[in-house]
Amino acid sequence: MRRSVALYVAGGAAMDPVTMLYYASVCAVLSLGAGGVPSRALRLLIGALVGVVAAAALPALRVSLGLY
Repeated sequence: MRRSVALYVAGGAAMDPVTMLYYASVCAVLSLGAGGVPSRALRLLIGALVGVVAAAALPALRVSLGLY
């Protein structure tokens, strides 16, 4: 039986370390370019789109790296 390591965030939801590091990396890279976008609405839209793409790409990335 394989033990799963989980990190608990606000509200009690579990997040494993791979997911936490993945989203932290996406947010860090996104924040590097955020200052160059003049409009808050455009930054919000870009952030939402990047979040959707990141969430969709994570399962395939985990499988390709053997982390699933």
